[in-house]
Amino acid sequence: MVLLVREIHPPGSSEGVYLGLLTLFYIAYKQHHLFVDYIRSNHLVTMLGMGFFSYFLSVTTDQRFWQFIPEEKLFHTKLEESLEMLGHITIGVALLFATKNKKTVENS
Repeated sequence: MVLLVREIHPPGSSEGVYLGLLTLFYIAYKQHHLFVDYIRSNHLVTMLGMGFFSYFLSVTTDQRFWQFIPEEKLFHTKLEESLEMLGHITIGVALLFATKNKKTVENS
């Protein structure tokens, strides 16, 4: 939800999103026992990694980091929006279908 709020683009949302993400990562770090069974799921970690990487590429594209690529200005906007949407969808699907790893639940 923190990432999706940025899509609405209210004033000051960028700073709030980054602060929210840092807060969520801090909570996940401090309360890792709540997430350990989910994190052991290879599918979830892969999907979240792909989603965050796509979102990272989207942000760097939006900031025009890739200007050195020839004719970058022709596809800049469409690429940024596509990568951002891919990141949102991948993270959303990963969280929607997140389940505990059954092997760790049975061994507990």
